[in-house]
Amino acid sequence: MKERIALIFTHRGNDFYLNYVLRQARYFNGDADIYLLGDETNHRYNFVNHVMISDYMSSANEFKKVYEHMSSNLYEYELFCFQRWFIILDFVRNKKIENFVCLDSDVLLYCDMTSVLSSYIGKYDFTICNGYHPGFNLFNIESLDKFCHYMKMLYIEPSSFCKLKERYQSFILEKKPGGNCDMTAIEYYVKEYPNAVLDIAIPKEHICFDGGISGSFGLFEMYNGVKKIYWQQNIPYFRLSKDGSYIRVGGLHLDGKQKFAIYKYALDKNGRHREDFLYYLLKKISWGLIIGKIKRYKRGIMKLLQGNIVNLK
Repeated sequence: MKERIALIFTHRGNDFYLNYVLRQARYFNGDADIYLLGDETNHRYNFVNHVMISDYMSSANEFKKVYEHMSSNLYEYELFCFQRWFIILDFVRNKKIENFVCLDSDVLLYCDMTSVLSSYIGKYDFTICNGYHPGFNLFNIESLDKFCHYMKMLYIEPSSFCKLKERYQSFILEKKPGGNCDMTAIEYYVKEYPNAVLDIAIPKEHICFDGGISGSFGLFEMYNGVKKIYWQQNIPYFRLSKDGSYIRVGGLHLDGKQKFAIYKYALDKNGRHREDFLYYLLKKISWGLIIGKIKRYKRGIMKLLQGNIVNLK
């Protein structure tokens, strides 16, 4: 019998999409250990193991001492994107969880992760999507420790730090949003250790994991700005642009504003994909989704204000 791979989500707050994500993870991974590293606001899902982030902040706080903000995104947001990896590392060390998948809190699973990913255990440091995107990262304790050390050294070693500053300067000169983030660290890691990572967005054994539903990445058919999905027995499939063949989707990543359409992709409580008008309407006007949109608008305003303050300086 295969050792079950643990599933780990990290999320602060109780955003409307979290319930969809956790319930679907449990539906397809019935007997797996599923952990939500969260806070008091999301300690309400009795079908996963809730763990307080605040109990595992030691390494994350050490990273904060060397971190320098180089992004148009808010400081707290970007810092936490880095810190989550250190939080997970302290947690798995404490609980002696050897193999685990770190999942973004806006991904929907459609498969048993142990069945699909167990053959990669020990062969790679971790898995990625589309070159450097996180979302579905299979790690072990040793490889996550290695990656966390790598991120920390980016800010400590003079040559690496200089490279980060030059990269951010290019964003400023070209007046582009964004900057340095944890995906930057993944990108650099992949370039330095290309054979140590596996891109599972590239179909293998007729299944793939989505690096972001709003991007084709030159592989899949698109429709209205997102990957076109073909449903077969309540499982989503993408269609390859080059030959028209269908590829089963192991997980969808609802990046950015696509979170607000999560009800179109999540299965209902009976494991069925729904497309009827009334079902969509009730989900679309739900209070949680409306609050989520208001929060998104507020964050956008804060980013604009932060940008204006920086320009004034």
